Amino acid sequence: MYQRKLKENCPFGMMAVDVLPRGFSGTPMLGTSLSSMNAGIMKITAEYGMPVYIGDISVLGSLLYLKRLTMTPHFDYSFIGKNGEGLWSAGCNLTFNLESVLWLEWPCSIGVAASYNGGPSFRTYQNDFQMKRWFVGPTFNVTF
Repeated sequence: MYQRKLKENCPFGMMAVDVLPRGFSGTPMLGTSLSSMNAGIMKITAEYGMPVYIGDISVLGSLLYLKRLTMTPHFDYSFIGKNGEGLWSAGCNLTFNLESVLWLEWPCSIGVAASYNGGPSFRTYQNDFQMKRWFVGPTFNVTF
């Protein structure tokens, strides 16, 4: 993903796309600040979702039906500025794929995401944005 400002000296910068690595989602002001200070930001991502067979688990018929566990390791790197500055995060998402919840057959997933954060620019922004090395948070997705 790549984001570029159309006007170089624009004082306001809003992120049009999410160009920060996943582990930095706990610092929302970081993206706005970096967008206003830099003309362009690029993020590369590598991830691979692997299903883990846990058997078909059902509770009270189809009240709750677990289909599989998905493990998705990931690595994100954001190039910021012109001097080789950047931020990265590496981690894994573990999600349970549910085929039905409360007898409603809407596929959904629920799990946890963990990322370790770093990069050449990490110490530069760490104090200003109270960034932490580790990010752990919930994930949830429903398909209607």
